Amino acid sequence: HEEPEITKKLLDMQLFPQKPHFPKASEIPLVLHECRFDHLNLYWQPENLKRVQHHLEKDWEYSILKATRLKNAINYLSTVEVQKNDVCEMLEKLNRTAIGNNNFIEKGAELTMKELKRIKTGPDKMLWGDVISTLREIGMGPEKVLSKKHVLLKKRVLDKSYYDRINDLQEGSSKFIRMDKHLNMKKDIGEGELSKFYAGKYAQGSL
Repeated sequence: HEEPEITKKLLDMQLFPQKPHFPKASEIPLVLHECRFDHLNLYWQPENLKRVQHHLEKDWEYSILKATRLKNAINYLSTVEVQKNDVCEMLEKLNRTAIGNNNFIEKGAELTMKELKRIKTGPDKMLWGDVISTLREIGMGPEKVLSKKHVLLKKRVLDKSYYDRINDLQEGSSKFIRMDKHLNMKKDIGEGELSKFYAGKYAQGSL
């Protein structure tokens, strides 16, 4: 596992001048439900509100219909019959994979073997809903992803650094021209004026 201080260290350009490879976290739980700005007064236009209302209601209707279809599909799966031998084979495979990846505690392995014995002495067919319930009871439900062995961030392949990317820019390319333009604008404005600009935005509550 990573040390708790790894996030702070990743922001230290001396320790990590290059970003190690890692997948992005899911954006789904990152929900900004409401925000306020103490020094900023907002004025609502009825026409704009009407359009927003329409857009949100259409999104809500689509999401409700999609959620209902998905729920119906999940409910249907629970009624499907599967062969006992196929279930036992799956459990044995999951058990081997989990232990091999060091993702499974000894207690979980014992529970799996116990369920295997119970299923082998049961009827030849089972409802998939019962199988899913069993998998969740032993900690191996469909939401359980058996990942590969974790590689520490400091030992992973690194991306190019900021300065490497700058040096790779082709002179005359659109990105090079845009970067050169921004650097010249920053030089013309000066650090003092930039500080005043951001201070003004902060006072308005927009930062």
